[in-house]
Amino acid sequence: MGRSILLRAAAVASAALLMASTVSASAEPVAIDLASRTWQGIPGLERSAKGRVYVSWFTGGPQEPAPGNTVVVSYSDDGGKAFSAPQVMAWPLSDGTRCYDPCLWIDPRGRLWYLFNRSVRDSTRHGVYARVCDDPDAASPVWSEEVWVGFDSPFCFRLNKPTVLSTGEWIMPVTHSLQPLAGWGLFDPRQVQGVGISTDEGRTWALHGAIRTPAAGLENMIVELRDGRLWMLIRSKHVLWESHSSDKGRTWTDAKPTTLATPHSRFFIRRLSSGNLLLVHHYKFTSDQVNRIGAGRSHLTAQLSTDDGATWNDGLLLDQRSGVSYPDGVQDKEGLIWITYDRDRQGAGEILRATFREEDVMAGRNVSGQVSLEQLVNRLEKPADLAAIIAADDARVATFRKPTAEALDIICSPDLRYASSNGVIDTKSSLTGMLLAGSASFSVSDYEDRQFSFPTPGIALMTGRTRIEAVTKGARVGNLVSFLAVWRLEEGRWKLLAWQSCDLPPPAPR
Repeated sequence: MGRSILLRAAAVASAALLMASTVSASAEPVAIDLASRTWQGIPGLERSAKGRVYVSWFTGGPQEPAPGNTVVVSYSDDGGKAFSAPQVMAWPLSDGTRCYDPCLWIDPRGRLWYLFNRSVRDSTRHGVYARVCDDPDAASPVWSEEVWVGFDSPFCFRLNKPTVLSTGEWIMPVTHSLQPLAGWGLFDPRQVQGVGISTDEGRTWALHGAIRTPAAGLENMIVELRDGRLWMLIRSKHVLWESHSSDKGRTWTDAKPTTLATPHSRFFIRRLSSGNLLLVHHYKFTSDQVNRIGAGRSHLTAQLSTDDGATWNDGLLLDQRSGVSYPDGVQDKEGLIWITYDRDRQGAGEILRATFREEDVMAGRNVSGQVSLEQLVNRLEKPADLAAIIAADDARVATFRKPTAEALDIICSPDLRYASSNGVIDTKSSLTGMLLAGSASFSVSDYEDRQFSFPTPGIALMTGRTRIEAVTKGARVGNLVSFLAVWRLEEGRWKLLAWQSCDLPPPAPR
């Protein structure tokens, strides 16, 4: 099998479905107003035995990642035509713990698992959690309390569904680290790929594998090949990488690149009831800017392989638009394939679905008469003023990074009062002058929280926290600040009227 990589399995003493949640006891849940959400994405999908369609995704806070991220679920009882209002499945916590990357999975006993991650930016606490519904077809589905899925690793998260092997064992794809990682851990080069294996239907899990890839691989998926080996595909830059296991996931070969091009985005692979493999990813995507996360996410396509992944057909184009990503899905007992994905997370914020059959993928067109594409599950309903303010502030951030006189004049009110955290107060003239001259610059402005309110017509207040790296008069400053900004509607355009910020202290040691 070549040189194998083995992470010694640590037996987990605490059973995932028999223990209480291990989130911080001192932290309180933070309620998120779903009606005011400004972004959403990263969906998952399952279909119950009686035909109920469940879709999960995450939202909350100004972006991904942010401490306000929360995970939700929605379902349809009419074949995916209409979905229930999203229901929160896990709240973020007051200590900055966010919830993210949910997925849905129906196990061999018919139980519906809702798997997701919790993570605290300013600590090394990152773990996998679950809620389970014994009867997903019940009139009012009942979910278990949130429980920790016990992976004995200093840093661990997952995104994709588990797989049931021919041995009856359950195997869950996992991204983890052999050492603690502070921060969110996104694309950290120390991340490795592995699997959690359960031999007792999810009560306990053991972690195996430490597969290294370039460019911080993540979001791996696994299928069992006809020869008995397991095949792991891994998201990375440029192309997907692969590894194999000949002992049902206990050891893995060194990773190597495949020829499957990727714009560095999630993919979906599944063995169909026919025995063929289905792959949904960005096939012949239009951008080669794969070094920038999010670029090239177009031409979402379903492809088939009849030779266990050695070759793939051109497949069925599901959505050629830009900004489509993160497919997940199932094949139901009638053979219909259900795929969900997201589009334009910060804009329209659409959660979409597609349905088709294997013969449609083989032919590359609708031969079954059952192809249904670009169908809406949920979308953001932003009030007009809120959407306009968000767009204006996004334009402000972009303009401060790369200023032009015309753009600054559009964004800034003539009456601007800009008070930086260092106590310096600028007018529109002095601030734009420094930005255009290069004596002041803003290279990073990354929101951790951003909220809007409208106290009176024509006035909007924006509050939150942001990480800023700025250069002012040759001095570089990088800090986390709390801010209050005032926007005023002037001749039909929202303009920045005032800004006040203050430095926040670093987090206390844990």
